[in-house]
Amino acid sequence: MRENSEKLSKLSKARAEGSADRSAVEDLKSYAEISQAHADGTSKLIPAFQALYDSMSPEQKKAADAEFREHYSGHRHAH
Repeated sequence: MRENSEKLSKLSKARAEGSADRSAVEDLKSYAEISQAHADGTSKLIPAFQALYDSMSPEQKKAADAEFREHYSGHRHAH
């Protein structure tokens, strides 16, 4: 998670610093790079979270399911 956070922070900072001189195509490529880094980081997190989730009680799983459902529902990430 730390590695992913650092990478996303670096990419976001670079994107913000160069935004004035970037073309629309370069801006889209920059956004894609950040999106891909986010997806890659999330994929790396899944095995560790799976192990944690498998060790949870049914009540904890229900709470985790509700939290993720609320946090990752489509309306919060719509663009």
